[in-house]
Amino acid sequence: MRTTRSHLIALLRAIGQQAGRLADELGRSEDWQYPSAVAIRAHALEYEHNLSTYLGRGSAPALASRLDRQAALCTRRLVPLKPLLHQAAVETLRVTSPAPPRRVFAIDRLSSPEPGRWRHASRADVLRLIFRTGT
Repeated sequence: MRTTRSHLIALLRAIGQQAGRLADELGRSEDWQYPSAVAIRAHALEYEHNLSTYLGRGSAPALASRLDRQAALCTRRLVPLKPLLHQAAVETLRVTSPAPPRRVFAIDRLSSPEPGRWRHASRADVLRLIFRTGT
């Protein structure tokens, strides 16, 4: 299934909001992970606002790698961000992957024949065609 850019933008926005909430909590308690939460929030907002730049020119794998690296750095209080960042990395690659090719079956070829062809095909002819081509 292909992911849309709007879905990826919403996911990055959710990461930014969650990181902001965590940064507020960590800042009040003067936790040493406060700068990490602020950095993750800033990166998520940067990716969200400039997504077309990050997905353009074949740089989507680099963005996915950055998101995955940030997820690996989420420890202790930042653990809730880890699955979101991993999901964003996967979705980034899905946005840019080409759609899978559509398989053409023998029945499809029969349902849209060329003019004058297969018009009077019997069931036996149809079955022969299917078993001959394997689909």
